[in-house]
Amino acid sequence: MDRFPRGRWARWTAWVGALLAGILLAGGCLTARSARLARVSVEEDALIVSFPGPAKAEAALALEGGEVAGLARISAHGADMLAPLPDGPRPPVMSTIVGGHLAPVTDLDAYLAERAAEGDHYTFPKRGALETAGIPVRGRLTGWRREGESVVVEVALARGRAEWVLSPAAAATSGGAYAGVQWQLRLYEAGRVYEVVIDEPVAFAEGDWRLQQRGNQSGGRAEEEFRLSHAPAMPHAISKRNYNARQQPFFFLAGRRGATLSYFDGVSRADVGEAQEGARVVVRSAIPVRPDADGCIATPAKSWVLRPADLGNKWDALNEWTWAWDRVVGDLQTRMNVAPATPRPTLFHQQFDTPGLEFGMTAEKRKAMAPPTPEDAWLRRFADAVVPKAAAWGFGLIELRAVLEADIDHAPADFPEGSFAGDSVCSPWGLRISPKLGGEPALAYLCDTAHRHGIRVAIWSAPAHQSVCSPVVRAHPEWLMINDEGRVNNRGYVTLVGMDLGAGYRRYLEGAYRQLRAATGLDGVWADSYCAFGADRDMSDAAPYPQLDEAIALQRALQDMGYTELLKEGCGPFGLSTRSSGLHDAFGREYLRYYFLYTHSDAGHRCDPGSYFRSLASKGVMEIRVVQEFEALAPDARERMVRANFAYAEALPLMKRRFLLGEGAVWQGVAWADEEGRKRVLFSFEPFDWPVPAGAQVRELMTGRAFVAADGVVHAEPWRVYVVE
Repeated sequence: MDRFPRGRWARWTAWVGALLAGILLAGGCLTARSARLARVSVEEDALIVSFPGPAKAEAALALEGGEVAGLARISAHGADMLAPLPDGPRPPVMSTIVGGHLAPVTDLDAYLAERAAEGDHYTFPKRGALETAGIPVRGRLTGWRREGESVVVEVALARGRAEWVLSPAAAATSGGAYAGVQWQLRLYEAGRVYEVVIDEPVAFAEGDWRLQQRGNQSGGRAEEEFRLSHAPAMPHAISKRNYNARQQPFFFLAGRRGATLSYFDGVSRADVGEAQEGARVVVRSAIPVRPDADGCIATPAKSWVLRPADLGNKWDALNEWTWAWDRVVGDLQTRMNVAPATPRPTLFHQQFDTPGLEFGMTAEKRKAMAPPTPEDAWLRRFADAVVPKAAAWGFGLIELRAVLEADIDHAPADFPEGSFAGDSVCSPWGLRISPKLGGEPALAYLCDTAHRHGIRVAIWSAPAHQSVCSPVVRAHPEWLMINDEGRVNNRGYVTLVGMDLGAGYRRYLEGAYRQLRAATGLDGVWADSYCAFGADRDMSDAAPYPQLDEAIALQRALQDMGYTELLKEGCGPFGLSTRSSGLHDAFGREYLRYYFLYTHSDAGHRCDPGSYFRSLASKGVMEIRVVQEFEALAPDARERMVRANFAYAEALPLMKRRFLLGEGAVWQGVAWADEEGRKRVLFSFEPFDWPVPAGAQVRELMTGRAFVAADGVVHAEPWRVYVVE
């Protein structure tokens, strides 16, 4: 059943009467009504909390034999957002450490010698083991109480106790007001719980749009229109990913009844997946938890809110999704004091291992290099030859890969036994610019040259991992991260090791980044492994918890140092998301690249002018990776992309609120409003009429033409950028 039945008082058994008496003592009159307080009623199979207000928001906890069996339903405006599955509610499960011990590494040489003796290149020896168990959060209802506007439902567990906290929830986007219910689960004396796994069955209707900003979706699944008739052949499914890392930090769908939005009230590195079961999408979240100073283990609060509207049109749904992104991400950025990243036309240079790339080199050449004279440094030669071209082409950022000192810069004699190190260019030794490329002085020359041309510079970096050969690791093996198998966390790489940002390693990094910026004037970093090493947890900690908070704190420190260009591998709100592998099939749907830097994996689209223009229009960036490939484009195609770069840079200060414009299946363009909400910018892909204030002064940035819209209409042409003065 989709809803729990009401009014079965006559069928209550004797235990219900006794239970009612206890609840009356604990929580007050069950039928008391107030303009400000929630109404609580206990029925045969549910405890129902109804919140006052026009939204009529309501939540139900399932009851089975007097036990709370889990969250069953959340509704608002008469529509269910969460609704029961046919097999009934599924209680949350506590992932709990019930035994065992993990020891940190204290003697790196001995540890690597043991690895060498085992001869396994891909794993490290174990240092202990943990016993874990999944324990359902299900138990006897003992009462309820009020905490302000919230209702706290008390549950006795087999070990310890739990509290479900249900509260009214509200949010507002540029589209309008949302309302619903927020839930939180608190645990007391329940053991060493490190995460809570919960299933939330989301109700949807035929024709609803489920929109993913990104993630590892393929085959057109980045956006999906639900069709129940197609469900058996192609049910909706999303593999488990990290919230606030690889996947967008909220759940969203929209359709004829309106928009459903769900999000945590703060940063959470929850692993989240989805699976369609009939007319439900079951969102399964593994939510990290840890005890506070008083021993309470609590999930972050999670809101489910609804905005009634007719959003059956794809473009209306997409716009509402954009504004939901602005609301959720903007709130998280404000809470964490992290400035939003600015997408800029980007020239990406893979100094190593990019065939045909100007100034590229083979592994053999790099290994054979000796430290150059200052005038002959690779970074200086790159600055003199490439930076003027990038400026002429309108690029605002140059991103350099593989310039840190790494395994490839060293001879085998430098590698400790058991490191299995070789030619890796992505296995850093601290945070030092490779002497073979000219070191910090040559990078300083490059940054100065770029700044004089109005270009910023970022380099590849790996804040959360090091080479096992790194002097940092050798000096501080206690900073190594231990995974749930009791091994050093290497994510399957041979020579890379994860570092615990919660230890002294983060303080080391902050000092090293500060010195690097002071020495070079560097503008930014591209943080590799943000979704993996950067969000992992050290299971040897007393209360294992993901280091995403530490990674964000490091980004905030970088921002305070003057690093303005913060990019990261993966997705989420803290830095410009780059190259997560899920949008390669978004050709023609570049609106999904909102605040996203990407390269088409399909070489045929990598320098496609239309896709490039649509990406910029969407406030996403399609980076240019190969200088020679860009130069080899037909002059007309290259010139269109160059003009798009300059037009985008000029319009960017006015691009604050996005409106996708479409007619049927045709994407006509993107309009942007400024901070005051006035629509000021239009990127047009098709011929159509765009209404503006009568008599408005308009400039077209691709051609430089200026005119007056005397009739209050801009007769848009394809490949144009209009700005209303």
